Amino acid sequence: ADLILTHEEPHHHDVAVLAEISKSFCAMMRIGHPLAAHPVLSIHDCLGYPIVLAEADLAARALVDTALADSEITMGSATIKTKPVLITNMFEVMKHYVRLTDAVSFQFHLAGSARAPLDGVIAIPLADRQLASARLFLAARRGRILSSSAQAVAEALRAGLSGTDQA
Repeated sequence: ADLILTHEEPHHHDVAVLAEISKSFCAMMRIGHPLAAHPVLSIHDCLGYPIVLAEADLAARALVDTALADSEITMGSATIKTKPVLITNMFEVMKHYVRLTDAVSFQFHLAGSARAPLDGVIAIPLADRQLASARLFLAARRGRILSSSAQAVAEALRAGLSGTDQA
């Protein structure tokens, strides 16, 4: 891969950060969801509804797991009332599932205002300490000359990230 977009700051000596932005992690749900009217939520607010999670090896899942661990709740143990109804590595699948159900997923919302509905799904910022202050990093291999198409994508991502609101 030529480019990386992640919430984990790349510490490898072969990786150079091209851009970074503060961006809160959001609870994603259908527009008519019972929680959709709230301006901000916590992870705990969402646990009474079906939960959709990213695969355990994805960076987005690590953010959720950290927030749950700090709250003394863990996914995969008997201490949580609800097991995830869906675990996937495809964010579009997550979005589609929550659009059709009362499920909630967790991810960064990159398109415009966090409160603006997109394709029937609304993003509500999460107030949990680890999630409200998350950062996104756009990175590439250090010293690698990006192809013109990869450079164009990097510039579009950089512009898009700086153009979104900070929530």
